[in-house]
Amino acid sequence: MPMPWFILFVALVGNCGFWLFWFNRVNATGIRRPITKAIEKLIVFVCFLIPALIFAIEGSAIAIWLSLIDGSLSLPDAPIATYYGGFCVISFFVLGALWVESRRSLKPPKQLISETTELHDVHAEVGTPANKATSWLIQVPGNQIGQLSVTRKEFALPRAIPELEGFRIAHISDIHLTGQYQFKHHEFVLDRLMELEADTILISGDLIDHDHCLSQLDQLIETMHAKYGVYFVFGNHDLRLKDMIMLSRRITDKGAIDLGLENRSFAVGDAIVTLFGNERPWLERRSAEQIAAQQEAAAPNENHFRIGVSHTPDQFNWARRCHCDLLFAGHTHGGQMRLPVLGSLLSPSLYGSRYSSGVFHRLPTLMHVSRGVAGTYPLRCFCPPEISLITLRCTNSSDLDCKNI
Repeated sequence: MPMPWFILFVALVGNCGFWLFWFNRVNATGIRRPITKAIEKLIVFVCFLIPALIFAIEGSAIAIWLSLIDGSLSLPDAPIATYYGGFCVISFFVLGALWVESRRSLKPPKQLISETTELHDVHAEVGTPANKATSWLIQVPGNQIGQLSVTRKEFALPRAIPELEGFRIAHISDIHLTGQYQFKHHEFVLDRLMELEADTILISGDLIDHDHCLSQLDQLIETMHAKYGVYFVFGNHDLRLKDMIMLSRRITDKGAIDLGLENRSFAVGDAIVTLFGNERPWLERRSAEQIAAQQEAAAPNENHFRIGVSHTPDQFNWARRCHCDLLFAGHTHGGQMRLPVLGSLLSPSLYGSRYSSGVFHRLPTLMHVSRGVAGTYPLRCFCPPEISLITLRCTNSSDLDCKNI
């Protein structure tokens, strides 16, 4: 490839990378949704507008420069293209290096002992979605929005607590009741969830988008049950219902426990399991005294197992400060559109696509990020919706001594 064309390619990728960086992060803020969506549209518009304007103004000079085939490192006689292109080339190498470094997170940590996946074709089982646009898009080759991945994972306990050997946690996130699907689609997902026979069920936010789906939410929550309870936090989409007090009461009346309002503990033999909720940056429904009590309750204890539930993986450091052994999160939808080997590019997180889905470990916390089961945009590629069953192990195949894990 002649040098000018190579420089142009790098500059265009750097331009998209720069604006993608900010697109990902604006969705990780607590800014109100209408403002967030307006900023997103502005970012996409500017991303394509600037190169288009440059080509419109200096297209002739750029065309002459691109015609050079001697391989020399010359610059076009186009000052706007030169300065902005230089900025984009720098962005390519700086942000590119950070992105490449983040790909290390794609390698699962050693605490993930095993993982199996069962893929269901929900669309074939339950039929056409209720929404016409979704009905059409679900037919697009490669679109996996009509599928469901049921994943089973085994985690080595961060600490030796034999009472929790075999303890099963079901994780479901981003249910997004929007009316796009027939209710039997959600019933199919719920049936698969209940088949897991988990000891506890954790819902990490974005349960519902619209008031007219409240009756569907009632049916889902009242059907969920587990020996040690069903727990939930709210996400940014739940705020679209405005009355969070009503929504919380409606869900808790059906038997689920609101971790956005209080911590909860239960005993498993001699072990104590405490669950902490975090809905930041969108919500903080606790007083300063309650938050202080949360920190006090998080003090390390040999037989005290701590689980955090957050809508976003951006609360990873919060979970570490709370000495959580596990953190369960969602929000990112796995990026929705993933590339083979490279993973996701789009991910609404302060960390970009680093924690878009999977299992991650930073002392003392092991984090599980779900791809979620739905979304407002019915497009997914190499990223099927998922529910997960996490089984805790204090032994592995090579060493039966829990203390050596």
